[in-house]
Parts: sequence; structure tokens; C-alpha cells
Amino acid sequence: MSEEKKIEFSKVKQVNDTMNEAYKFSQSIPFNPNSYIYLNDIYNIFNEKITNNPNFLKDVECELSSKLFKEILTRSDKYNINHDITIQNIQPNDILLIQCPSIFAPYHFITAVINEERTSVSIFQSFGSSMRLHKIDMDYNTFKTYLSSLNTYKNEGRKFIDDYKILLPIESNLYGINVTDYIAKNEAQYTKEDNIYDEDDEDENMIIQNSKLIGLSPRYYEELEYIHSINGYRLNITAYRVKPPNGGKRKRKTRKTVKLRKKSKIRKRTRRYKHLK
Repeated sequence: MSEEKKIEFSKVKQVNDTMNEAYKFSQSIPFNPNSYIYLNDIYNIFNEKITNNPNFLKDVECELSSKLFKEILTRSDKYNINHDITIQNIQPNDILLIQCPSIFAPYHFITAVINEERTSVSIFQSFGSSMRLHKIDMDYNTFKTYLSSLNTYKNEGRKFIDDYKILLPIESNLYGINVTDYIAKNEAQYTKEDNIYDEDDEDENMIIQNSKLIGLSPRYYEELEYIHSINGYRLNITAYRVKPPNGGKRKRKTRKTVKLRKKSKIRKRTRRYKHLK
């Protein structure tokens, strides 16, 4: 792909280059109206390149991997786009671009595809420098349960500690984070600051007590609580649905239409043979 024709995914040249390379590879996959097969075929070629090339899709954040799939789907012109759908409106064969809340960051993005029986889901996502594009497969009902839990994020009256307990298994099972290692790695940056807390201070003592309830250091607990307080991201789902052939379904004849046509024929026949009476 020549320089002038590159898609602008990122301002970072090496990230933009590898995403354009990925887009080019995706074009070698023949379109399949079975979305589950089609997206998995695209992922398989990406995964092959990831296995053989340490720089392929390196440092691609979750939002950018979602943008990559969005470009592939939009530029194909094979899909109708349905914005801000509800969980109940997810259909078989849907490709979903989902903006999700996270307990560890201001946002997270995943791409998911539903099989034609609406029994299985493949989920694609990345985490920048810590994890390149990867896939998680799960049954649809489990996936739906996780989305329903995410949909309650920051409900009125809910505190950080409540959302933390609810989102922790989602971070692990839906997002694919090794939560134990992730927390340990990040806590190392904050534990040296734990000595700043005074148990005699009412507010700081509350932080200490709450952090103990969920097994975090006070300083890391306070950092995550702050992220939670400013996080405005909520669950948002966009569905890509394969366009019907020939631009749409043939309009079904209604009983009323058929009845009117029959009456019309009777009237014409009556007028035609009236002179025979």
C-alpha cells in the first residue's frame, strides 16, 4: 500500500504502518456472509503474522484494534450499521464493536462476533505494549451475562468497591487480563507511598480499611478509586449486520393487497362481459 493511500489509524508511524499492513492482509480473505467464519478467518491470518513477526500489530491499543476491524467492515460496504443497540437486540451473525467500562483504565474496546446459532462468541482485543491482538471464545449466554453486568457499571448509589468486585472477573474472563499479575505489577509502583496514610485521619483511615477489604495497598486503591470517579464510559454496542442480497428483502404481499387485486379482476371482467347479459 503506497504512502499516500495509507489509512490514518494512528499518529505513531510504526503503529500506523503495521495496522495498514494488517488491513492489507485482511483484504486477502474472501468475504463470507457467515460473519463468525469471516472474522475468525481474518483473525487467523493476523495471528499467523503475530506468531512469526514480533513487530506485527505491536503497541496497538484496544481502541485501535477496534478501529482496524471497523475500517475492514465499513470499507467492505457489506454491512448495515446499527448504533447503540441494547443487549436484548443482539442478533445471530452480528459483529459487535463494543465500548466497555474498565476498573483499571478509563475505557476498553472489544470486537465480538456471534455465530449463526447465537450459541458461541469470538472476542478480539489488544492491550498496547502488554498484549497484542488475541482472541477469547465463549458461549453466548456467558457473554451476555458479562455484558449485562457491565451495563450496571456506576449505577446510582454504587461505590467503587462494589464495581471493583463485579468487574474483576470480567477483566479476567472477558478481557483476558491476568488480574493477579496485573495488580502485582501496578502495585509495585504505589506501595512505597503507603506510609503517607494516617490512621488517625478519618478519610485516610477509610481508604486503609477499604483497601484491605479487596486486598490492595491503600495508595493503589486510591488511584483506582480516582479512575472510577472520573470514568464516564458506559457500555455502548454498535452492530454490523450483513446487508440483504439485492439491496433488501422482497416486500411480502399482504392479504389486503391480494384481496384488492382479486376485486379489481372481478370488476374488469364484469365490465368486459357486460354486453353479453
